Amino acid sequence: DTMGAKLLMLDGLVGTDIIKQPVNGKRFNEVLVAGRLKEFDHMILATHFKGHGGSGFGGSIKNLGIGCVSKGGKVQAHMGKKFEFNFEAPISDYEKCLKICPTNALRESPDGKLIRDEEKCRYCYMCKSVCKNNVIDIGSSTREEFITQMVDNAVGVVDYFGKDKIFYINYVIDVTWQCDC
Repeated sequence: DTMGAKLLMLDGLVGTDIIKQPVNGKRFNEVLVAGRLKEFDHMILATHFKGHGGSGFGGSIKNLGIGCVSKGGKVQAHMGKKFEFNFEAPISDYEKCLKICPTNALRESPDGKLIRDEEKCRYCYMCKSVCKNNVIDIGSSTREEFITQMVDNAVGVVDYFGKDKIFYINYVIDVTWQCDC
């Protein structure tokens, strides 16, 4: 508002506006790019260099690999895998998951198991926040895995947007020891 620019959530209000971008990464073959990037012709990536607990420091690669992907892309970078469901869980453990999904990607099978529709799922992870008893596992990443996954994300964003359409400005002032994002 101070700069006269409106606030725009690049992946939508709940993180479901995504572009599935193929990438030949070391850990990922698909990156969940923030969907509203398609509305822009060019990008000025102004990055405040900082310390970061997961990668040691953060700069433009982190700004692309975390800042320009969807909520699900951020989770995948930090956690390392897509959903793994405990399909043996009773329906009472995942009823809330079914109700909260904004794209109706989750449903109950005829035999009472949880099913996820890969095409409808936008990896917003809202279900993970309400499911009980480890119905959904998204794991965790080592430092090396996190850095590699963040770089895979950044490559996917650059591949989608176009390397000639991104202008980078990095500034190193008031460096914080932890991420200030």
